[in-house]
Parts: sequence; structure tokens; C-alpha cells
Amino acid sequence: MSMLSGWVESPGYPRGYPPDTNGKQIAIQCGEMSFEDLDSTVNPSLLSSMEGCLSLSFRSDYSNTKRHTGFRGFYTLQDFDECEDDPDNGCTQFCHNYIGGYLCSCRLGYHLDTDRHTCTVSCTEDLSGSLRGVISSPPRPGPYAEHAHCSYTLSVEDNLELLLRFTGEFDVEQGPDGQCVDTLMVETSSGTRGPFCGRVPPSSPLRTGSHRARILFNSDGQGSNNGFTIHYKTTSDTVTVTCDLGSVLNTGDKEYESTCKRTGEWSPVHHC
Repeated sequence: MSMLSGWVESPGYPRGYPPDTNGKQIAIQCGEMSFEDLDSTVNPSLLSSMEGCLSLSFRSDYSNTKRHTGFRGFYTLQDFDECEDDPDNGCTQFCHNYIGGYLCSCRLGYHLDTDRHTCTVSCTEDLSGSLRGVISSPPRPGPYAEHAHCSYTLSVEDNLELLLRFTGEFDVEQGPDGQCVDTLMVETSSGTRGPFCGRVPPSSPLRTGSHRARILFNSDGQGSNNGFTIHYKTTSDTVTVTCDLGSVLNTGDKEYESTCKRTGEWSPVHHC
């Protein structure tokens, strides 16, 4: 049956049901109730389990001395409100009920993750080629997003080294036992730094010792911490070349900076 309400009745009602009605299925609604449960209730109100089926069947034998009228019953479908009545509905922000189900939605700036229940933010970014910039917990300023799984990739020429400097407030959730609840980590080819959390930032500048790094930030679904801000830049094998006393460059300057390139050559090279 696909109707939301209606009537079900025994065969031949009200003229009387025939003998030897062997388990004729009268109606299927979306659970089962045993004969004992049914027999112990007068005018029973039968409720099916959620997403189940209520099967109603009728059986008669040859021993009836008189013709019984049978029965007639009214059925209706009642929607189960998962948003109000199911604390485990899984929606992390908003829940919207409709007949037969529910759906989750998110606040502005969030989107539903692949499980269609968890609200998260888009915070994965490839910053390869960028020599300097700023990375912060989303959104910034203000408390960072819950259920965030952020990954920021930095990659520059291999003769350069990435330096990270933490500025401003550092506030990443830490448990009473000192363990990190939310985590900030820095991955390089030589290993992982962190996890970092609490209110004391890592010492700055943090030298990565590499031209590639990945900054990972993960948060749970609770808390109101303000997060972090990282300024990144590059450094290299740079020296200052000074002319001998009495000599100058063609520009008239007495010194200049030269950097060792990945080819092993210094550039620029000027003569005094």
C-alpha cells in the first residue's frame, strides 16, 4: 500500500469471513507484532518500527459454529521526526525533517562533507611557487571552524629554505591532560614537527630545513578557540660581497648580495 491512510478489513467484511482463510495477507505497512501481542490488546494501536514494515495477516479454520463478521481497521502513516526525536541523527549544524526522512545543512561558509551530515570548510590549498605569504586557521579572525581538515602545501626551488613565523594570538584546543584535542603539524621530507596546541606558539622562526612543507590543521566538533596565523617566507645561501678598500662596483656601490643557485653557481657576480 502506498496511501498515507485508509481502511483494512477481513475478507467478506461485514457479511462474514469464509472458513479456512489460511494466512491471507491483508495489508503491509512499513515490524511485526506477534499474535500474543495482538491478542492481549483490545482495539490495538499497532506501531511499526522506523523504516520497517507492519504486516497484517488473517487466518481462519473450519471450527466456527457461526459466521463471524470479522474486523475492520483504520490505518495511517505517522512520520518520525529524526531532527526532534533522534539525538543521533548526525547533523552537526542544522537538521530539516520531511515525511519519510531528513536532511542536514550548514551555516554560511560551511559545506556538507561526503557523509552528508558533517559540516566542514574548504581549507586545502596548494601554494607551490609562492615565496612568501600568510596561512591562518579558517575563518580568521574569530574562532576557527569545527570539523576542519586543512592542508596547505608549500613548495619552492630546491636552493631555498622555507621559514615559518607564528604571529599574533596562538590558541589551539588542548585537553586538561596536556594532550592536543585539535592539532597543528608541519610535515617536511625530514619528518613531522608537532602536534602543536595550547596557547604558546612554537618558537619562531621555525626553520623547516626544506624547500617543501605541508601544514596540517585538524579540529573536532567542539570548542571556541581562535587558532593561529603563520607568515611564511624563504631564505637561501646568500652572502654579501664587499669590494676591497679603494675599489667600487660599476654602479658606484661598494658591496652587493649574491645567492648560490641550485646549479652550484653564484648569481649575480659583479667585478669591483
